[in-house]
Amino acid sequence: MSKREHGLCFNKYCSLTSWLLYCCISINLVNGYSVKNYTVRGSLKYAQNINVFCNKRSLHFVPGNIPDKATYLDISNNVIQKIIKEYFSQLSNLKSLNALHNKIREVEEGAFSSLVALQELNLAYNKLTDILGGMFQNLGNLTVLHLNENLITNINFSAFSPLTSLRKVNLSRNYLKKISKVQQLFLLPQLQEVHIGSNGFTSFHTSELSNISLRLQVLDLFQNPLKVFSITADIFPHLDHLVLAFITENMTWDVQDKRYLQSVQHLNLSGIQLPLEKITDLLQTFNSSLTSLRLHFLGDIKVRALIRDVCLISPLKFLGLQWNNITSISKDEMQFCTQLTQLDLSNNNYTVSLLSSTAYQVFNLDLANNKLDSVRRGDFDSLNSLKNLSLPDNQISCIEAGSFNRLTNLIFLNLQSNKLSQCSIKASVFSRLPNLKTLLLNNNYISYGSQEPLAQPPFQYLRKLKTLNIFSQGHKGMLYFPSNLFKGLWHLEELQAENLNINSLHPDTFTYTPYLWVLDLSRNYFILLTTKIFLPLQVLKTLHLSKVGLQSLDFLIDANLSKLHLLHVSKNALSVINETLIRSFPTLIYLDLRGNYLSCDCTNAWPALLLCRDNSSTSQVWHIKMLIRQPL
Repeated sequence: MSKREHGLCFNKYCSLTSWLLYCCISINLVNGYSVKNYTVRGSLKYAQNINVFCNKRSLHFVPGNIPDKATYLDISNNVIQKIIKEYFSQLSNLKSLNALHNKIREVEEGAFSSLVALQELNLAYNKLTDILGGMFQNLGNLTVLHLNENLITNINFSAFSPLTSLRKVNLSRNYLKKISKVQQLFLLPQLQEVHIGSNGFTSFHTSELSNISLRLQVLDLFQNPLKVFSITADIFPHLDHLVLAFITENMTWDVQDKRYLQSVQHLNLSGIQLPLEKITDLLQTFNSSLTSLRLHFLGDIKVRALIRDVCLISPLKFLGLQWNNITSISKDEMQFCTQLTQLDLSNNNYTVSLLSSTAYQVFNLDLANNKLDSVRRGDFDSLNSLKNLSLPDNQISCIEAGSFNRLTNLIFLNLQSNKLSQCSIKASVFSRLPNLKTLLLNNNYISYGSQEPLAQPPFQYLRKLKTLNIFSQGHKGMLYFPSNLFKGLWHLEELQAENLNINSLHPDTFTYTPYLWVLDLSRNYFILLTTKIFLPLQVLKTLHLSKVGLQSLDFLIDANLSKLHLLHVSKNALSVINETLIRSFPTLIYLDLRGNYLSCDCTNAWPALLLCRDNSSTSQVWHIKMLIRQPL
């Protein structure tokens, strides 16, 4: 084809595409567009959800041509310094405004007064110093307000008065100094959640807040230098969560009647700088109600001394002990903890599991980021109620056969980021896990030398498994999938197998996984992929083949992937996508072709065709991400 003919063909194609795009927009099959300063997602015809994104554009001001039907506006991560009234004067439908991570120093009085439908306002991570009296005028529907990470030192006495529907407010990491500055906030009729951590408060007296009962459910006072915590009246009958983490002073605990905090079920004392005896006395206040306790960052010695008294809190179900440099906990120390159902021991220095000598009712056990180098038979025998076991980021290189034999109720097992090899993931390791649904083995050192079938496929007994992660194996990668590697995984729905340095697949690889919904094979440089490989995957909905060296997708034409909804093939070497291929995906709604630089000629005239096919189905909307290379 000559350059002239090529150019004529291109012009005809572009004209046809433009006309068809116009037709499709008029019948509402396109649900988004972009202009210079923002992107719109959602239908302008049906205005229930119109999302406008102006984030990360180095804007000094809010664009003036935002659709007046917008319901969500994101202006975050810009350099806006002042909010003026004109910015939002036409946005009466807006329900959520995200302005975090700007340089906002000033909000003009009444700047939000037109946002009568606003429900969430995020002004976090800015440079506000004062909250003026008219800042929140007309925001009677606002339920969530974020003002954390500013420089706020003063709040006008009447500033929060219009917020009659407010349920949650975050004022953490400011410079308020005195609790009396937020007194009016606590009196709001619907308020349930208050975060006022790291504000330099030296005392907390209920007498400075209210003399009537409040609806508050969450009170977060973390990292304040409190010298006194005083409750002298029953103003918190509904308080459920109390955060006193990282209190940096030797605080006086003055709760005149235990019943004042009898509804508290969740308590966070992480990093609290109190003597051991004061922590013990404090805990006595909650011994009839507490179900969840976090004691992170206290240190090994203090935790050991506390654990007996902690476990005598009979309602306690969750105990968090992260970041305490714990190397072990003895049978005697844990003997009264039999009522626990969740135990978080992550981010410590455990070298061996010492939980095998006492019967527990623990459902969730987290041992992530410790020093475990092996799992031995009997380590978890006392935990036969366990449903979720997390062992990532250890140094586990060996799992003894039968180590999980007593865990017949286990549904989630996380072994990622260890030193496991193919010798450690034998069928005998997983043979007694009949209810396991999720297995995470990514970021280990599992590899195979060929596609030859295994005598004992490792997953053959995991008949209920639905999710398997094996991506990013160390050294040289997994290299090969043995042809029967996935034998037994009849109900598998999701397989994450990217970045394994695999260059070919045996035709039988997926014959054992006929119900796979999601398959990710990205970042494997395949020499050849054939139709036969994908034929067993008749219910596949999402396929990731990004950065795998593809020059053509023709192998998918006869694969009968009639249920495919999402196809990601970015960063390949594709130059042509023909109409036959497109028609082989009758239910496809998302196609990612970025990084392929498709030629803009008549062989690639399919985008116009697909946009208007099957106009009777308004539910099928194509989202195409691609870069077209124009003819020379």
